Amino acid sequence: TGSPAQHHLIKLLCLLASRFGTLDNVGRAIVSLLTPKKERADVAQECVDTAKIFFEFVASLDQLIHQRSPAAITQVAKLARRAPETSSNQGTHVTLKSGEQISRTCSFVETGEGFTEQHWYNCYTCGLLWDKGCCSLCARVCHKGHDIGYSRKSSFFCDCGAEVATAISENRTACQCLSPVSEDIIRELYEDDSKEDESESMQVLTGVSDMFTELVAKNFPSECTRSLGNLVDEAAKSEWRESILFLFNQCYQTAPSPGATDFSTLFSGTIPQQKVGNPNLELRSAEPLVLKHLDETSMQPVRAAKASALQSRMISSSSASSSHIRKARNDLAVQAIAADNRGRLFIAESSSVLICNAIPAVNTRYMENSPATHLIRSQLNILGSESLKFPINGMTICPENSRHLLVWGVSKACVAILSASFDSFEKIIDLKLNLDSSECESEYLVKCDWMPQSELQIVAICGTVVHVFDLKRTENNSCNATTHYALAYEDVLIRSATLIGSLSVDDGSAIETKLGLLLDTGRLYFISLTIDEEGNLEDHGESYIEIGAGITFPSAGIRRYCGGDPVPKGSTATTFGEGVFLAYLRQSNLLLYQCVSSCCIAMLLDDDGGICGSFELLSNMISADEIGGHYGVSGPYTHFQELGIVRRGEETFYRVSCVGRSTRSTQPRALLLEFNEHAVSVKELSWPTNCSAGLGFISNYNFVGSCTFSCPYSMWGHGAEGSISDDYCERAFLTLLSSSGSLLIFGEDCGPQDPRIHQKQVPPAAAIGIFEKLINVSDEVVFGGDFVGADPKAVKKKLSLNSTDYVVCPARDGCTLTAGLQTIDIASKSVVDKKSQVEDDALAIVAVRVLVGSLPDLIPREIVIMGSGRSMKLKKNVKRWYDFPLTNEEILLAIRNGFVTIWISPCHDLSSSPIIDSVEVYARSRTDLAFLRAKEDVALKLAHSFSVQDQPSSGMLVSCIQSLTFLTQIMGQNKMGSLSSGSRDTISHIIQQTALDSDKKGTLRNQTIELLSEAEEDVVKRTFLTDAATLRGLMSVLQGLGKYLRTEFANVDIVSPKQESMIDCAIAMFLHILDSTISIARTRGGNYRKVITEMIAEKACEMSMALEGKNILDFCQYLKTLHGASLKLEKPARLVSELQLLEIACSDSDHFAQFDTLAEYLLVDSREIVTACCSAISSAIGGEGNKTSQTSGSPEKELAYITYQCDACLVFPITERRYTLGGDEMDIDIDLCKKCYDVGIAYARTHDQNDSVIINGSTLRVENEDMTCGKIWQMTSKPIAASSLEQAENAKKAGLLNMTGPAKETAKSYPESPSQSSASGSKQEEGIEVVKTEGFRSQIFTELLGLMTKSFDATKDGENFPPSSHVLQLVVDLVLNSCTEELKSARGKEMVFAFTKNIPCLVRACLSNESSFSQHCSKLVVSLRTLATLVLQKRELNCDPPLVALTDEEKDSTGTNNHHKDKTDPRFVCEVHGVPAVRRRCSHGVHKDRRFYVCGLERRERCNYFKWSSDVPDSAPDPAGKSQDENLMAECDDATDIFLPVKMELQKIFGEVDSQDGDPENTCKSTLESQFCGLVSKQFEKNQAVPAVPAVAAVNEGSIVNFPSLKTETEKMQDIEDGVHKTLEKFGKSKPISSRQEDDDFLSSSAVADETREQFLCSSLDLFSLLAPKMKSTSKVTGPPAWSSEWFSVLCEIISTGTSHVLRHLAKSMLQRLCGGRQEIYHRVRDHYVYGFQFRKLLQRSQNILDSALVVREQARQCGSDWREEEVMFETLPASGLLGVEDLISEEWYAISTDESIATVLDELLSAAGRGVGVATKTRLNNWRQFCSLPEMAISSRKGSAEGEEMIEMLEQIYRRPPIVSLLWLSSCLRGSNQIKALSLTAIALEDQNTNPVKPLD
Repeated sequence: TGSPAQHHLIKLLCLLASRFGTLDNVGRAIVSLLTPKKERADVAQECVDTAKIFFEFVASLDQLIHQRSPAAITQVAKLARRAPETSSNQGTHVTLKSGEQISRTCSFVETGEGFTEQHWYNCYTCGLLWDKGCCSLCARVCHKGHDIGYSRKSSFFCDCGAEVATAISENRTACQCLSPVSEDIIRELYEDDSKEDESESMQVLTGVSDMFTELVAKNFPSECTRSLGNLVDEAAKSEWRESILFLFNQCYQTAPSPGATDFSTLFSGTIPQQKVGNPNLELRSAEPLVLKHLDETSMQPVRAAKASALQSRMISSSSASSSHIRKARNDLAVQAIAADNRGRLFIAESSSVLICNAIPAVNTRYMENSPATHLIRSQLNILGSESLKFPINGMTICPENSRHLLVWGVSKACVAILSASFDSFEKIIDLKLNLDSSECESEYLVKCDWMPQSELQIVAICGTVVHVFDLKRTENNSCNATTHYALAYEDVLIRSATLIGSLSVDDGSAIETKLGLLLDTGRLYFISLTIDEEGNLEDHGESYIEIGAGITFPSAGIRRYCGGDPVPKGSTATTFGEGVFLAYLRQSNLLLYQCVSSCCIAMLLDDDGGICGSFELLSNMISADEIGGHYGVSGPYTHFQELGIVRRGEETFYRVSCVGRSTRSTQPRALLLEFNEHAVSVKELSWPTNCSAGLGFISNYNFVGSCTFSCPYSMWGHGAEGSISDDYCERAFLTLLSSSGSLLIFGEDCGPQDPRIHQKQVPPAAAIGIFEKLINVSDEVVFGGDFVGADPKAVKKKLSLNSTDYVVCPARDGCTLTAGLQTIDIASKSVVDKKSQVEDDALAIVAVRVLVGSLPDLIPREIVIMGSGRSMKLKKNVKRWYDFPLTNEEILLAIRNGFVTIWISPCHDLSSSPIIDSVEVYARSRTDLAFLRAKEDVALKLAHSFSVQDQPSSGMLVSCIQSLTFLTQIMGQNKMGSLSSGSRDTISHIIQQTALDSDKKGTLRNQTIELLSEAEEDVVKRTFLTDAATLRGLMSVLQGLGKYLRTEFANVDIVSPKQESMIDCAIAMFLHILDSTISIARTRGGNYRKVITEMIAEKACEMSMALEGKNILDFCQYLKTLHGASLKLEKPARLVSELQLLEIACSDSDHFAQFDTLAEYLLVDSREIVTACCSAISSAIGGEGNKTSQTSGSPEKELAYITYQCDACLVFPITERRYTLGGDEMDIDIDLCKKCYDVGIAYARTHDQNDSVIINGSTLRVENEDMTCGKIWQMTSKPIAASSLEQAENAKKAGLLNMTGPAKETAKSYPESPSQSSASGSKQEEGIEVVKTEGFRSQIFTELLGLMTKSFDATKDGENFPPSSHVLQLVVDLVLNSCTEELKSARGKEMVFAFTKNIPCLVRACLSNESSFSQHCSKLVVSLRTLATLVLQKRELNCDPPLVALTDEEKDSTGTNNHHKDKTDPRFVCEVHGVPAVRRRCSHGVHKDRRFYVCGLERRERCNYFKWSSDVPDSAPDPAGKSQDENLMAECDDATDIFLPVKMELQKIFGEVDSQDGDPENTCKSTLESQFCGLVSKQFEKNQAVPAVPAVAAVNEGSIVNFPSLKTETEKMQDIEDGVHKTLEKFGKSKPISSRQEDDDFLSSSAVADETREQFLCSSLDLFSLLAPKMKSTSKVTGPPAWSSEWFSVLCEIISTGTSHVLRHLAKSMLQRLCGGRQEIYHRVRDHYVYGFQFRKLLQRSQNILDSALVVREQARQCGSDWREEEVMFETLPASGLLGVEDLISEEWYAISTDESIATVLDELLSAAGRGVGVATKTRLNNWRQFCSLPEMAISSRKGSAEGEEMIEMLEQIYRRPPIVSLLWLSSCLRGSNQIKALSLTAIALEDQNTNPVKPLD
């Protein structure tokens, strides 16, 4: 029965037996074949397959006759379609396997001529073009086989259905979908059946029959019924089932046990072969050269560019005036091409750089004989071109950053910073070499290169000196060298140089490398270069190089000249002649050394960069036989390029290319080398002779550069659906640039599976419906290439579908357009499947559409997508869309590129440029592309090793099970009886062993479960048996996996790449186990709990699945943290956390996971695991969905679902489809059911558009007017979700909806009843998903709060750290996403209590213990930020310092909003000129950042008009206008988003007296807010004491602020996601590893103290600006008690002296609240304290002068008549007591510095008092007078100076006197201008406020 013919014969026999009633006889004969005979103990596979086919046929026939299954309904529908007399299915929609519902009729049936948003198509065959088209169903049915093109998704009605009456007359296909299409046709058209099922010649799907079975059932029903009855009787009598069961049990005996699996062998088999060991070249040292011809095809010619396609010819060396310059210009030093890791090429064209992309050019899969099809310039995928100021001699890309291009000429060099789109230069930095070839022959540049692992350090090698540059020291786009190494003698010159990789450094904090120099004498010299941990070069200045004899290297085994004898062993040398070339091979760690007429020597290097051995790599001359060419090749060899490691049989080889010269002529010859420890194989790389025409292979051409790149390549050609298969390799390419302008690209031979290069393959076509499943990202695409020119945004606008414009190609011979994705939020994008939402924000472009034809004569002849072969010929004079779906391989190439390339050919009219009308780009989430998830699919491949699926007996097992299943279906449960215990055990064991297998149709597991479903009628028992067997199998594999990991890797020091690959495979299988386990625990928690409990009781395991999984995850994290394994543990951590949550919900047993085990992942020092755990908790308990609903703006969107009521007939709910006017986003909200809508449409057809529409005898009201007939035509159709209808019915039953009112009702569906919500401790039962209930959320919330309390404990120094922001966000979400306001309020108060419980202890610890300040303060910061987030009900927790909304003042001060520099206000108008005043800002002084208004005229014409922005004129015409301070007040008011219960609770806690404060015997306790006041004051003082580093100094120390082009962590991670690291691994370069710390969002105690202090100040004021109680106008009020008055002093000090604008803003906000929101009080308090600070500063700076004056006054008392009186002190000194003493004070106290510091403070006071800027303001003058009239000044709570106790006591005495007295003393003591300023302040204070202000003293 193996062939379809034999299968057909058996079916024919069954048909005849059914017709003539002999099915029982056939069955008896077949079952007899299954009984083992003596002569043949084993039953053949053919017999079992025959029985399976027979019983399958009988079961299908039985279903058709008796219609007992859903599958039979499908068969009846088929018969009904063929027999018109049979009634058809009346359903309007078909539900596909995916759950998607498809309408059975044309969309016109539902929408009519109303425009409804849908996908639609154009039919070019029928003429349905542009605004006409057909719906998705009509495109598949009516227009099947036509020329169909996808149009778009937009508002549309189907013209195919609308114009059915005129279809025949217009020669179109009439619509066939106006009546329902049969379900089987719908399924055939829409369902994507698996290709495996299609390839099977014998289907195993039950319930599906063929046409013959249908015919016999239809035509001979009675005979078939009688025949089936006989068969059933015979089966019961002859015990057919027992016979098959016996065979079934016999087959099962050979099934292996899953515990016998060897994990090590299994995982080793999955490691890619390219990860092979490197050849041991140490064995080669001192051995003579063994040169062989390379017979294998290693590199193949792939593609070439025509000669003169590139302007690569260098300047002729004859024009140089120096022989050394000619040497610098020769081919040995020229490097005119470079490539980066994404395949971009940078090609030097004289004095410019051409940027193009090579990856599309090598995509030749769909080309025929690609080496003969040469590229022209327009086909090079040009991205851009930039010019430089000097001829280019060489260039190289920075290995660490592709945006940094180093370019050099003969005497000049520069660094070009490329734009982010790599199409232009963003900046050019000149390297100052100071070379002048006219003065000295040695003044030339040999080479430049990047320091290893550095983005900013450069080494430039000149003829006699080496310069080292650090780009951090760039100024004005030029950079001077920081270090110089000069040759001590001028008689030698540097001929070549190379940098020798990164060497190991003991502490790992620095990067050390060596620079190898080759002199013209042939001697070598090494210079050690070290970059410290801060990225700076350790050596500075100029050093001299003493060459001496140079470095000695071993020369044993080397033949200096061709044909000579090898040098004896033990020999050494210092030179082999005149030095020519020096190169370093990173992958093989070899230093290549060449001299004139000498061989190429490979020197082995040790870990320190020293030479430890050598061997001959290439002889000076290679014969033609050895290279396989016509002529030999001679050295010196140049342009060495590494091409990776290749494995041939059991040996591995290094692969290298180089360029030599023909022995017959001077033409260059490319060579390919493969070498290992045994020999060197070489061959010539040449272009096929029949394909070389036009490549410029003339006598005088040279190779002026070479480079390598790689890209993904499919190994097996086409996969399913024309797509490339999922087996990929990284293919290396070698690029050679010739002086004639041609470009040669050779590609790696990828093995015997590689399809032939010259064989053309057919590209895939776009299937109907493909674009319906994709995301249109055209709005987020960034266009580039030479097509867009200098204005990509304008081109994008023109290429938009909504634009009527077009874009003309800039060149007539064609050009390239690139389309790449920018960062987008795809959550807002719509996809076809509305039930699914894309979670990952990583997209990949998968299809492109191009519209042409607006100008028919200018249509391109062809368009090529992604390279050379994906070509589509365009039709002439036809406007249409052309669709280009990408293959999997092309998707990978586009990801590596970063964009898709579209080459536009010349148009049919060669005299004109082609035109493109529009371009659309479509993408999919990368998580949906299986070939991008190779590691995740490993588990599916490995799972078969744990089952009997692939065993020889598995085929018989499947056939036996299928036969039993069919037999059970035929006989039914009543006649079959229940399975025996032995059969149950067998089934259980099979399910257990196939636990990791998929449930795909036809697999052993699927067939066994189907047999169980037929044999066991009890659903509960059947489900439990399946779950129990599955869980036992999963537990067995999980235990074995954990044991394997601990045994295999417990003792490793460093995890090797091979071991890492094995661990990755283990993790992939681990994920598969967790997924399967969670699917059971989530839906059937009772079964899960019972099975695990039984297994523990049986001692089959010691703990639950979650705990076993946690142990495995912990071990993997241990390997990652301590042993260098690069593992991705985010997904394992998320699944383990989710399984722990499910176990918490279903059991309290210690054998199951509890919250303590889950909490370990919330506090672990790994950002990856913490994030995953929080994500698992949030998704498992339903936090995400609640968050979405809570953040919606409209009331309807806040509900879990929305149901609709018809506004005409009041039916509720509307089912299937509603017709709406306005929809969800508009205020107009009218909904109609289908019946009422049809009535309204019928009425509107016969009436005028402005007539009121009448439906059911009444009109509808729209915006207080009757709804017109025109409005009903604007209504759109929208589907109703089935889930909404079900929930609506449940809501009706629960009484949640009131159905009596005329308005439509909406209701919220809660996941559980109130009783379930309150039962927080309830555990999961069958059918109840407890993790989604509010009760379980409350339980988790309580546990999290307990965890937070422990984390903030101040008594455990060094033992705990503040939690991650992800954990804090989770807690906040649980509060804000509560289902009711009452629960939300209760949780908020609980959170406040938990977060504030330890705050008093933390405050005291910060005040008393400075050593642990950072740790305690970081906990305070976390607490305060989280509480502020809760008060404001923010959805996202801010981990950085709170960035408040800046006012206009602060925006200007920070350099933003510059275009509002001259902002005006209608309230401020110049009285003199009558023009609006303009706003300005104070840049210094006490009014720093304060805004004022001056006359709006030019500075020369401006009058003295001056007003502060806060001084609003009384006659202001705009009372609604608000000043900055009023805006601050509005921010401080209780807004609607303030969480009032939480705010009140916090006010209560911070206002209470701390019972633990200070001494227990002290009865005067302080409140918590007052303690915070003291801590804020103390930390602000320390924060201000930290000196600010000037910007200039920062740059001089090596700042990187000027380099935004430095590679970010995001870009590094993106490179890894895009596969760029595979290129690095291919060529032996280091893999990019992110330097981001795991705890980047943790507030660690190791943070810098001043940074933590700044965070504390911002966080404190941020919260207190919300909590501080407002001062009331009267004392007879209730509310929170007033806060400490010390806050006024602290806040005013921050406002007046703070350097942070954020801190100043927060201080202003808090002060506004404390002042009760009254502007006059705020200004009075602020001025009072500002004056106090400034006045105290003045007294402190004048204290020596005052003290000397007091001494003079005391000496006068002692010498005068008052000597008997008490000592003169400031406490009793009168205001006039110091008059006349200024001339008696010593001159030493009037130093210039002292006078200047005093003058500064006096100027600030004058400005603050209203005399510093212009006319004095009334408010400021009054405030100054009130300050001076105070009885005493407030004494500072802290000692601001350390001048000694006596000075402090003296200042305190002065502070206790009225300020006006102190001011008079200063006026008596100061001299000169300072005395005048002091007297001016005195005059202001003493003048009468009712008179005009006095003029300032001159």
